[in-house]
Amino acid sequence: MLLLVSATHREVMPLLQGEKVPSGKAVPICIGNRNDVSLLISGVGSVPTTFHLQAELTKRKYSAVVSLGIAGSYSPFLTIGDVVVVRSEVFADYGIDDNGQFHTLFHHGLADPNHYPFEDGVIQWKFSNFFPMDSQLLNVKGVTVSTATGSESTINRIERQFSPDIETMEGAAVFYTCSMMNVPFVCLRGISNRVEPRNTAGWNITLAVDNVCREAEKVILQLP
Repeated sequence: MLLLVSATHREVMPLLQGEKVPSGKAVPICIGNRNDVSLLISGVGSVPTTFHLQAELTKRKYSAVVSLGIAGSYSPFLTIGDVVVVRSEVFADYGIDDNGQFHTLFHHGLADPNHYPFEDGVIQWKFSNFFPMDSQLLNVKGVTVSTATGSESTINRIERQFSPDIETMEGAAVFYTCSMMNVPFVCLRGISNRVEPRNTAGWNITLAVDNVCREAEKVILQLP
């Protein structure tokens, strides 16, 4: 069994063929000629994603997890509509505000930066050999936030501290949960917008969703 995970219905709509899928509960769907796929709509953010994903991985045995959705880009080398493979993740706002200066929990010794699954405060993707990926897909560094970034000061802080390529609200939760549960996983993201002072006029969610769903379907159909 394969588990497909997305935060919202909209981000997997091209794969649903008009089906209505409840949130917070994995349901069987067909992807091409595969009928061994379940879809979990987790909800937006790390907390619901961690809860529902961990509950599902405890309830049933899955051979792999495919996580997909949209992302904002920090990188000048990524364009709207690009699909990327996330190679590493951090929780970019999980820490302490020290009089206007953000510090991670690792910085203050409140968490061990090398306690599994972290390595120097980062969670690495270690299942590249398990997944048949298009070699043209770019590999990126992700940051995960609880509040979608939309101001110059926060953008500058995140770029300075983490040098990310993309931002999501669930990526690190998937990395953490699947790593802790020892389940092979891959995170695919379609670039829907630049991370900039909030300006939704420049977004193209439809293009990002169409492209990431197309790539996710390719991966799923090639998995054993």
